[in-house]
Amino acid sequence: QGAQLEEARRVAADAVRALGLRTGIGFPQILAGPDGRVALVECAARIGGMMAEHLLHAFGIDLLEVALRLALAEPVTEEHLRPRFERPVAIRFLTAEPGTLTVGRVTRIGPLDEVLAAPGVLAAEIYSEVGETIRPVQIISDRRGYVIATGDTRDEAVERADAASLLAQIDVEPA
Repeated sequence: QGAQLEEARRVAADAVRALGLRTGIGFPQILAGPDGRVALVECAARIGGMMAEHLLHAFGIDLLEVALRLALAEPVTEEHLRPRFERPVAIRFLTAEPGTLTVGRVTRIGPLDEVLAAPGVLAAEIYSEVGETIRPVQIISDRRGYVIATGDTRDEAVERADAASLLAQIDVEPA
């Protein structure tokens, strides 16, 4: 895991440099395989996906503040970029196939209280609306929400995010 993490860091840094990005935020997307290989999928000069939320919950780094400072030509210091803590974080997106949501029309969305009270949950959101259709996940906008959780280990964080995502109350009339 250590060698693969180092390789992922190297690939990410090389991708950002290849963009010519000297000041700004890079968003390299990397796949780490079970065989130890690392592959670059995409790299862009932007905050992408749940990048800001991940850094905030995993390291205490406020990436949105950094982006705003860059946009306003205000200084970004080492203090803005220094991790305040480090903990395992997992994000589970609420999706239909292959996720846990049912394909069909949304008839009710319940409160998130139970999800947010689940062990290790740091944040959760549902962005589905009553009346919309949930489709099998194919593109990023097929995500209907997320759960972010932590644990003592990466595996525990994943387990907690998975378990809490099952508590999301999205009632669907099957298609």
